[in-house]
Amino acid sequence: CAHCKHVVVRTDRGLQSAGRVADVVFSDSSLAPGDHGAFQGRSFEVHGRLVLQHPAGGTWEEYYTVFDGRYPGWIAEAQGRWYVMQEVMASVPPLAQLPPGTAVPIGAYGQFVVRERNQGTFLSAEGELPFAAQPGTLRLFVDLDAATGACASIDFAEGGSPRVYIGVETTFDQLAVVARGGPRPEQRVG
Repeated sequence: CAHCKHVVVRTDRGLQSAGRVADVVFSDSSLAPGDHGAFQGRSFEVHGRLVLQHPAGGTWEEYYTVFDGRYPGWIAEAQGRWYVMQEVMASVPPLAQLPPGTAVPIGAYGQFVVRERNQGTFLSAEGELPFAAQPGTLRLFVDLDAATGACASIDFAEGGSPRVYIGVETTFDQLAVVARGGPRPEQRVG
């Protein structure tokens, strides 16, 4: 909720507060719910934003996005790099079998190599998301690269099946953001 800063989970039985979250800090290139753009000929709108913390201390952001008005996907920014990802249906090995350097075939999408196996902690969220992002929750993930330039990410949610995402690395300029949704806080430098 933008007003009270609580994560509100909507279920088939009503609404439930999952706790208060910190304000999301903006950078010059941050996306936010309501932003519109186009990537590789497809329009998109940002619906939600997550901030996660890496165990080494850094943070990254993930933006829940709807492409062409109906296809959900994600745009992520980590260490100054931008990624556009779409969920695909593919079977993958269990997390324990995916240490860095492991070759992993992902269905018709080809051969990938594990770059990182780690966890992120949900710090903050805003907008609409397809799952409950309760602050402090851990998310186990594996990031992979392919020789073709494609990238992949596998999320291992507790109690659920792994979710596989395939995409590409891009730049903020290539996202062609044409409309910024909502005001950005002013940053004053003394």
